Amino acid sequence: KVTIESAFDSTALEENGILHVPGVLSSSQVLDVLSHLSEVEESNQFNWTFLRPTTGNGKHGAYATITTMPESLRNFQDDLRKTLKDKLGVDSGDKTIFLKYGIGGVNWAHQDQSSCPYQAFLLLSRPNIDFQGGNLYVSDPSSPNEGKTEGAVCHEVAFQSSGDLVVFAANDMNSHNQPYYHGMTEVLPGENDIADSHRLAIGLLQT
Repeated sequence: KVTIESAFDSTALEENGILHVPGVLSSSQVLDVLSHLSEVEESNQFNWTFLRPTTGNGKHGAYATITTMPESLRNFQDDLRKTLKDKLGVDSGDKTIFLKYGIGGVNWAHQDQSSCPYQAFLLLSRPNIDFQGGNLYVSDPSSPNEGKTEGAVCHEVAFQSSGDLVVFAANDMNSHNQPYYHGMTEVLPGENDIADSHRLAIGLLQT
């Protein structure tokens, strides 16, 4: 079993602004989380915010705060927060959000206005099956086009499986005060029918 503490490469995170840890949740754990989220959604407890081109944050996506978490997910986030504190000496948020993207979904490069330097992303969908594309990236602060989708040098993560974790620099509050921007490439159809294609994830360490 992959543990956060053993797989956490703080040097890589500080140097690249992004760290990919494959398979931190098993398939059965992912299904448990999805089942919980489905129950919450069916009871209309989510207050969705939609991404719109007119607001400059993206398109064909939405997010909502998760107010009740399964114990396994809560413990997972607690372990991640402790690891960041122990290895990098940084505090992080304890809020989680549910992220949903359909075909054509994009999250344009941006910085989050937070006093905490890092956030994390936990994939729930299956790459290639439920979707293709949808890679998470951070722009290299040394790039002359940092923060822009065109021409910027990026460190990009292609997901391997559901249960993958990505930790990334969310702003310029990291130890080197480097102004990282992050975003997501376009979500494309997977092997499933277009109607069943999607990219679901959880945003961790939010404030």
